[in-house]
Amino acid sequence: MTRFLRKIDFSSLGLTDLIEARDAYHVHLANIDNVVGTAIGRFLIRRGDPNEKDPAYDKKSGPGEERTLGNSVIKPWSWPAVLVFIDQWVNTNEFAKRPDQYVPPRLYLPDGRVVPTCVVKAESRPSTERPIAAPVFSETLMAPGDAIGTDSQGERRIGTVGCLVTDGADMYALTSGHVLGATDDEVITMRDGERIVVGYVSGRAQQRVDFEKAYPGWKITRGLLNADAGLVRLKSTADWDAIPTTGKRLGDIVNLSVDTLTLDLIGCPVRGLGAASTGMHGQISALFYRYRSVGGFDYVADFLIGPRGQDDPVVTQPGDSGAIWCWDAPEDTAIEERERVPAANYEPRPIALQWGGHSFLERGGQGRLQIALASSISTILRLLDVELVRDLTFERDSYWGKTGHYKVAQIACGLTSAAGSEIDQLLLKNQNNISISDANLKQGKVPADGQTAFIALADIPDLWWRAHRGKDKANHFADLDEPGLNLTQANGPQQTLLQQWANHATRTTAMWDRFYVDKNTTLEHRGALPFRVWQAFDLLVKAAKAGDVSSFIFVAGTVAHYIGDACQPLHVSRLHHGHDASEDGVHSDYETTMMDRNVGKLVDGVNALLQQQNQRVKAADLYATGADAADHMVKLMKHVIEDILKPEDVITSWKNAHGASKYTTMWNDLGDRTCQCIVAGARAMALFWESAWHEGRKNLPPLTPAAIRAVSRTTLLQKYNDPAQFESNWIKDMHLP
Repeated sequence: MTRFLRKIDFSSLGLTDLIEARDAYHVHLANIDNVVGTAIGRFLIRRGDPNEKDPAYDKKSGPGEERTLGNSVIKPWSWPAVLVFIDQWVNTNEFAKRPDQYVPPRLYLPDGRVVPTCVVKAESRPSTERPIAAPVFSETLMAPGDAIGTDSQGERRIGTVGCLVTDGADMYALTSGHVLGATDDEVITMRDGERIVVGYVSGRAQQRVDFEKAYPGWKITRGLLNADAGLVRLKSTADWDAIPTTGKRLGDIVNLSVDTLTLDLIGCPVRGLGAASTGMHGQISALFYRYRSVGGFDYVADFLIGPRGQDDPVVTQPGDSGAIWCWDAPEDTAIEERERVPAANYEPRPIALQWGGHSFLERGGQGRLQIALASSISTILRLLDVELVRDLTFERDSYWGKTGHYKVAQIACGLTSAAGSEIDQLLLKNQNNISISDANLKQGKVPADGQTAFIALADIPDLWWRAHRGKDKANHFADLDEPGLNLTQANGPQQTLLQQWANHATRTTAMWDRFYVDKNTTLEHRGALPFRVWQAFDLLVKAAKAGDVSSFIFVAGTVAHYIGDACQPLHVSRLHHGHDASEDGVHSDYETTMMDRNVGKLVDGVNALLQQQNQRVKAADLYATGADAADHMVKLMKHVIEDILKPEDVITSWKNAHGASKYTTMWNDLGDRTCQCIVAGARAMALFWESAWHEGRKNLPPLTPAAIRAVSRTTLLQKYNDPAQFESNWIKDMHLP
């Protein structure tokens, strides 16, 4: 009769119950010879057992039937349990000789709680028998899923880029800590057999942390969580992309903590992207896998990622360490139908960072069953004090390659109205501070963030300020053909910003901001390019009037970047990334990859255009105010997208170009007009510089020959490192005029 016995209800157990029970019995379980590890999870039901389909069936299977991750399933009625992994399956009748080696089916806590165990066979396969695939190195931009390596102690360690993160000042790549070497060691990729440095070991890492530090309030006696995460400081953000190699942007992280982490996570389908195994898939089979004891301390992994089905192994290999695993929501049958997101629209949400794996033998030693060991991504980001970077779209929106920016600025230095004039001499003496030579462009010898102490000024806004000045993001573009609120007529028909520019009353930052607010546009999407140029003009006039050559060259060189942006069609149009998500790649393919692949043709083409006729600006065209400068930039943008190279033409060429000759085809379609855009931008830049110099120096005596000099790079570097110099702001804070 059971009336006077305590009823056992396993389904009422929670995660904390299992953690406490496993901790209370850890010493007992650890001293069983056959036990190789323990974890928290749900009872694994063998395929074919009656309770696989009938939750009411509670009879046990025969004692001789082994249970593995591969031959069992997790059902909604699988009760909470402590999983006990063993390396050999032993029939219960054999324990008569050694009863101390028997894994108890239930763990009893002092307060009367009863927690079941689930014994799982996991015989490890020797590492020498595991196949190792060649890791996938990036051929273009580095991105999550690509292979990275370090050379340490005479060997090359290969891992996977998990994702990009930021601490608010600098950008980093997150990967597994054991892949990295000592602080400041070079982190590399391989291209065409060449070793290329893409970053440096930052020294910021989390290897093993006290379990209670990771999960305050939960306790594992002498338990160390193996986070195994490290950061790579990017050599240049321009060489990286936050979009994984799958082309799908990451979503928000799955934020797991003591308040949100429950047993409902067991059975969650996940997908990973490893540099050795590429696409990986599995499910979270267990939590807090206790896999090793050293010196009285136990090492714990947040997640054990196992197979989804009997013939569906987790394919993971050496080289996948650092891979991000994301919730595979489109395949998650546990969520309600109304919550489902079509695979095409789903942005994978990161859950875990892989740092290791095991390879288990299945029945008979023939089949191979692999698992991945991973850490909670939310815990790692908290411990490292960084945030996920989901997308560098704004960096890409406003970035059309070093090739274009430097070529525009380089030729502009020789296009002022009169050769030998004061401003002409000053610009030519500082040409190598502002830009780089044709020879260096053709050879790919261009500056990069972290590569050199000094970065030529024309690409500072991309290579330095993007990572160090968050408010600069919106200064690089203005979608002039975007329709919206009519700023000149209340309740009037929608008009584009370009149409409304004709009215002087709308040429203010307040009116443009009102236009964006009406469209619910976020701050970083409120393009402010004409006003950034206006701001620079006022600073240049002030510097010229004071004879402050250093400040003039600093602002002149850095504003060259924004004027360079103004002469590229995909920086001044709502079609900057095509008509929809399917055309997103057009921007970087045209403005970066096509130009870089055809840099020699671009340099020669631009130089040929300059030789055809006198391209110097005319003194009669000089203007006097920042408002005039902003108007001139808008006219340049209009000229580019209406008269030289329409955005639709770029998109059409991109869509029609395929295969190995893609970028040659695009150049054949667009190259000549791209060269014309660059020349138009250079002439606008030269006119801008000379107008500001003329306005500032009028009625003042000429500067001494010694003042017309090449400015010290140390001085320029100090200026572009100072956020108060040529300050970056959102358009709402510019207050122009």
